[in-house]
Amino acid sequence: MKVHRYQRIEDVPAGVLEFLAQDDMRNNVPYGIFKMIRDNPGIIPDYELFVVTDGAAIQLYAHHTPPYAPYLSLGRAEAVAALARDWRDSGKTLPGLMGPQEVTDVFLQHWPALHNHISFAERQGFYRLDQVSLPTPTGAVFEPARLSDLDLYVSWLKAFCLELNEPYPGDENARLQQLGRIKEGDLYSLSVNGQPVSMTVAGRKLIHGRCISFVYTPPEQRGLGYAGELVGRVSQKILDDGYQYCCLFTQLDNPVSNRIYQRLGYQLLCEFRRYAFG
Repeated sequence: MKVHRYQRIEDVPAGVLEFLAQDDMRNNVPYGIFKMIRDNPGIIPDYELFVVTDGAAIQLYAHHTPPYAPYLSLGRAEAVAALARDWRDSGKTLPGLMGPQEVTDVFLQHWPALHNHISFAERQGFYRLDQVSLPTPTGAVFEPARLSDLDLYVSWLKAFCLELNEPYPGDENARLQQLGRIKEGDLYSLSVNGQPVSMTVAGRKLIHGRCISFVYTPPEQRGLGYAGELVGRVSQKILDDGYQYCCLFTQLDNPVSNRIYQRLGYQLLCEFRRYAFG
């Protein structure tokens, strides 16, 4: 097994996207990020891409886009072990690690010293939906996010990151991200009396599906059914747009959100892990 490191996507060998597309649903994060870097030069200025090969065959892919932790694709255990040893022996500093559970488990087996530095560990559930069971309407208005509410959505993104212990990209980048989502029509909200009460994003586009992310309702608006209705409405729109399925991640230790999504028709497929090292 050989580990290759790239700092320019133009240098990455052909076949990486096809490798990830073999299971683009479970590889949705690396698949989506790779396409984003390729199709939008400069949108992620700082990145490292890693490809593990056995001869000419790609066996594993990983990316590191600070401030976020490195993310691993699905891949052979021998390739994961090779990447762990390469990063360990080269002295690479890891702020954390993310990926499918079976992959992160193998990685940590081959860099066992990292266990002593885990400051945060999260079990993530990966869900898929093919048909929506819409909840009882709350009476709130479903609509694409308005540009006039940009400051609010930036503050909600910051609150989301803080609450879920996610890296926050900083106010300037957060503003650019939310602005881009509004302009692309990917950020949605429920509003009551003209005031947004919940948000979510129709995110990464896969071959046959699309991911939903950044589901956030401020604490004073929770328990009123807004998140469930909003995710249901956005899920239905994704299916109406011609996609075969929707997918999303949850915190498995949060029973409330998991129940909400299961009632909408989402089914748990597998587990992922998210670690922070300190």
